[in-house]
Amino acid sequence: FLDRVGQQGATVWLIAVTCGVFFAQYVPGSPLVKLGVYDPNLVLEGEVWRLLTAVFLHGGIFHLFFNMLVLYWA
Repeated sequence: FLDRVGQQGATVWLIAVTCGVFFAQYVPGSPLVKLGVYDPNLVLEGEVWRLLTAVFLHGGIFHLFFNMLVLYWA
């Protein structure tokens, strides 16, 4: 397995990271949603990471599935 890690494309890694974040956001006590949700007022206050982190948060399993399917096809 580890000999193929470098051979994976960026799309596969994006899907893997996004799925990992999706399942981690449902862990009780996880601050991922609170820290990652897009809020323009907080971005203007300097929390610029919210421009990127909101991409990895998803509202449900079907939202995640169809987004990752389109990402894979693209």
